[in-house]
Amino acid sequence: MLFTPMGLSHVVYWTRRRLAIHYPRLLGTWLLGRDRPEVILVELTNACNQACPFCAREVMSRRVGDMSYEVFTSIIDQAAQFPYVLLRIVGLGEAAMHPRFRECVNYATARNIPIEITSNGHIFEVMSPAEIINSSIVMLSISIDGFSDGSYEKLRVGGNYQTLRENITAFHRAKAITKSKRPLFTLRNVLLSKVAHKRAAQAARFKAEWSGLCDRISFNDYTPQALTEKNEGKLRVCDNIFYNLHVEWDGRTPLCAYQHLIVDQEYTGNVGEMPVKEIWNDRRRQEVRQAHISGDLSAASFCQKCPKTRKTAVYRNIREHGSHSSALRHGLERLLWRIVG
Repeated sequence: MLFTPMGLSHVVYWTRRRLAIHYPRLLGTWLLGRDRPEVILVELTNACNQACPFCAREVMSRRVGDMSYEVFTSIIDQAAQFPYVLLRIVGLGEAAMHPRFRECVNYATARNIPIEITSNGHIFEVMSPAEIINSSIVMLSISIDGFSDGSYEKLRVGGNYQTLRENITAFHRAKAITKSKRPLFTLRNVLLSKVAHKRAAQAARFKAEWSGLCDRISFNDYTPQALTEKNEGKLRVCDNIFYNLHVEWDGRTPLCAYQHLIVDQEYTGNVGEMPVKEIWNDRRRQEVRQAHISGDLSAASFCQKCPKTRKTAVYRNIREHGSHSSALRHGLERLLWRIVG
């Protein structure tokens, strides 16, 4: 048994989280009083084996590198002290390109840390289906853009559609044979067009090609490499600043994931030099959180242009393209990483 079964405390905690996201001013004191992150997003590397023309990595000014194993294990040791924590391995790179990727996954597994990973499929070249299933990876998302007509190779330069499909088929078959509930296996596609009928056609075609080979299909909006226009109407309170700590490969912690698309990126410390809790409770972070609770974003004006604060953006693709069969199922999936498989 890898994880403690989900009990009443988990249900209460997650119910409170959902209420806090949708009605933040009712639970603002609780949000501001949380002294540690719930999700730690770790960029193991910003190196990648593909060159997607729409990826923000194509205009990245940071140098390319790998997180040191010592910094990673330090993050995990600290995270093990946080209740309900989730490790999300993601960033401007392909995580499985890290030279010690398997060791990193095994270390987090040994410390009983649930992991969510987003990959372009290279993970299947590094870990076998059995290794993935027996690890603490509870959510695995594979990003796929384009189709078997050759458009995949154009959008995912360096990738091979046939190899990817064979690897995904083998992994899905292994999950079925072992009857494993973990990881929740998602195939993800970016809707590049803003035209409604083109988006719908792309989503329908993607589901037709990949349904039956995963647990879930999801769709992301294309995020421009520069955000300049303010969002219209009432803004949504961003849960990112209240729950997520981003860590780049060199240990630096950006204030949020989208700021660099709008203004110069702010950093609040380095996990190689400071404890995670100290970074999380940084004065600037608290200032931005308070700005969201009060509704006065003058201290965080960049948030007015961010896709995370658009009122309906978070759930639009779920509603329009049927990524989830029901709201109840969506809620249950977000709890899955705490349920014993």
